[in-house]
Amino acid sequence: MNVDSAIAKHAYKEYWVPSGIENHRHLLAYLVSTLSGADEEIEPGPTLPRSGMFHPGYKKDMQQCSDGVFKNVSSYLKWYNETGKYHPEKPMVGLTLSSYYYVNGYFLDDWIAIIREFENRDVNIIPILDYTDLQEVFFAEDRNETIVDIVLSYMGTLHGSKAFNLSSIDERKEVIASLGVPWINCITTSQTPEDWARYTTGIPNSYIS
Repeated sequence: MNVDSAIAKHAYKEYWVPSGIENHRHLLAYLVSTLSGADEEIEPGPTLPRSGMFHPGYKKDMQQCSDGVFKNVSSYLKWYNETGKYHPEKPMVGLTLSSYYYVNGYFLDDWIAIIREFENRDVNIIPILDYTDLQEVFFAEDRNETIVDIVLSYMGTLHGSKAFNLSSIDERKEVIASLGVPWINCITTSQTPEDWARYTTGIPNSYIS
């Protein structure tokens, strides 16, 4: 059976690229309906966030949707202060997260645990999704200063619309230097600390390159 390329393009653009469980369900429903010739209209899938500030304590019932993230850093910091989580005398950590993983729920519990651990130690944190312009969030132009003391970056993080890990070394250096704070590229692995200590191969190069 030859499938019309228009069907594949529509499925890819409307459901696969936006990603997320609900969009994948809509994708399957669209293909079944279209390829079987059923007279059924499949509604567009939900719009999921690619940018913004995520915090597990904000709108828990709306997580993984656009209304569950902050659109700008001022609203996030206002909420953060009002909840009593902000400690002005303590360091501020900038954490960048994969929006693809976020909308699909991958490693979400791990990220939440990291955020909670920092906050349990009274360390402030600003977690952003990877299409967020990190310079706009982490650097306050009105004060001409970086508001975070360190950045922990998932290796697939983007800045703006450009893939950070695919940009040139000079471009990466420029972004990091503009903030002027330590930058640590983080990795995700299914290995436990015990596995890592036992295996002689260590962590795969693809995780850290």
